[in-house]
Amino acid sequence: YTEDMTWYQTKLGTANWALESIYALFDWSSPSVTKSILVVLVGTFCYSLVFPVHYLTLTIGLYLLFMWTTPFMAIMWILGGFGRYMGREKVTSTKAKQMWKNVLVGARARAIRRLQSPRADSKKKD
Repeated sequence: YTEDMTWYQTKLGTANWALESIYALFDWSSPSVTKSILVVLVGTFCYSLVFPVHYLTLTIGLYLLFMWTTPFMAIMWILGGFGRYMGREKVTSTKAKQMWKNVLVGARARAIRRLQSPRADSKKKD
């Protein structure tokens, strides 16, 4: 009898913890998590006003079904690399232009010094 009561008490405690954690998502106890959930819910609501909900359900279901398959992971790897490439600092930025200008000017100055300085070999021959 005591083992059964202990088991029921443990299950009720687990259920209570699960309900409290779900409630904590919406009571702004952690604002960043609640804000993310609110944005997703509002976005889903706006999406469902424009498009039928079964398209969203199909998209999420396909993602959950295929997210760990090799072709899907390869596609996500390629898209992730493309996203990192598009988001990186371009050479057209002022900071990058200045960096490359310093590299080129320094290389040019070293080349000029190398051409103007007498070589050690020519000193030995004279």
